Amino acid sequence: MQTLLFFDDEPLNFIENITRKQGVPQLMEQSIYHEESGCCSWGRPGVFWDRKSGIWRMIYSADLKHENRGGGYALAVESEDGLNWRPCDTRGVAPGLQGRLAKHQVLPDGVFEELSSVYIDDAAPPDKRIKALTVSYWGNKASHIWTSPDGLKWSMETTPWQTEVPDPPTFVCWNQARGSYIFYSRPALCDRRFCWFETKDWKHYSEATLAMHADSLDPPLSQVYGMFVMPYAGIYIAILWIYHVAQYEKRAYPHLFWGGRVSCQLAYSINGTNWMRAFREPFIANGETGTPSAGSVQISSVVTMEDGSLRLYAGLCMLEHGHCDLSDGYLGAYSLRRDGFMFLESAGGAGRIGTRTLMWGTGGGEINVNATGGYMKVQATEPSGAPIDGYTYDDSDEFKGDDTAWQPKWKKGKTLAALAGRPIRLEVELYNARLYAIRGDFFLIRAAEVVDLQNNGVMPKYKPGFDPFI
Repeated sequence: MQTLLFFDDEPLNFIENITRKQGVPQLMEQSIYHEESGCCSWGRPGVFWDRKSGIWRMIYSADLKHENRGGGYALAVESEDGLNWRPCDTRGVAPGLQGRLAKHQVLPDGVFEELSSVYIDDAAPPDKRIKALTVSYWGNKASHIWTSPDGLKWSMETTPWQTEVPDPPTFVCWNQARGSYIFYSRPALCDRRFCWFETKDWKHYSEATLAMHADSLDPPLSQVYGMFVMPYAGIYIAILWIYHVAQYEKRAYPHLFWGGRVSCQLAYSINGTNWMRAFREPFIANGETGTPSAGSVQISSVVTMEDGSLRLYAGLCMLEHGHCDLSDGYLGAYSLRRDGFMFLESAGGAGRIGTRTLMWGTGGGEINVNATGGYMKVQATEPSGAPIDGYTYDDSDEFKGDDTAWQPKWKKGKTLAALAGRPIRLEVELYNARLYAIRGDFFLIRAAEVVDLQNNGVMPKYKPGFDPFI
């Protein structure tokens, strides 16, 4: 099944009286966890469900030595629901852990300085499914990969993942089209841009290529502090940590800024290597003064729930960047509906959109829509725009309500399944409604391909990395 998302107009043929808006993840208050033994402002939590025990675990970083660093020691907590957390006593699992300062510590002291991120590698052997990236960047410069079956007992691998040791964070994403793991990392210490490089075996790594940096459309002195990337519905979505630098306040060295807040924006890519920015406004904004997210929001892990909704786990802090007080530092989760990154909304009265031509396969398709207090209708047309008999707006069932997978139907029980093997366009009418996604067995085709199909019978084919379906 393929998916049309609406980050831009590329999948569309026309828009009438429609606005594009960005979703707003909601902070789940019951998920907020405060580490009592040390500041976890830069916690970079990695969350997963442990198959063997049937519980949720979260691996994160906290400053147990109170060195005003906001991180440094890897800890584990667990939960029945992924929201209400308790420390996980690892003393029986790793009794001889070097430099243990907390009962729920999982990695030794003296081997690294910061936990960069945690990656859940479902393609790996079970004993290496959970991977942690750590760095040492001041003394014995090194990057390490740790592997674990459960997040509690860890082994360190021998191959470094980056020779020029970076500032954390570094995130990993599986790229289906390339058949490789792509790392998104800072090029070097104190370099707040992001590059990408890849590996197929966690032993051999390509050269780094620049992926993302702040530009002239960002507020002055903004920096890309983090770049969490996830594959989603055939494309790649990045949640960017944007550091809004306090322009008047510097540390001892140029470009090592102290104050300022960190919020999150969106970027997207159809191949995982070439990136486009979404709106230059917060996808997740800082909270009100005095709340756990007032100073910083840093998304580092996303979990898809059974209903398709997402939980976005973050390190949070109340104070501004660099002020890592022991009383500060939180971990929390935001909730987002399925496909809720961007949506199209009618702009007062009825509005309409039309897709470019779709080569329709089997099945009836699904539409993610919220028409509570309004309605949605669907029309199928020929590539020319002429409505297909029996599939007009007048024939369409009128949907009212909220459904992430509504199946469009027309009079006499007609569905899109009857149009299998045909090039068609879909048009959607919205009234007081939001359109999040269109799913089905289809792919976009270009005007020249439509002509070649109609005149010469040449069937169009996928173009991975060019169309937004991988």
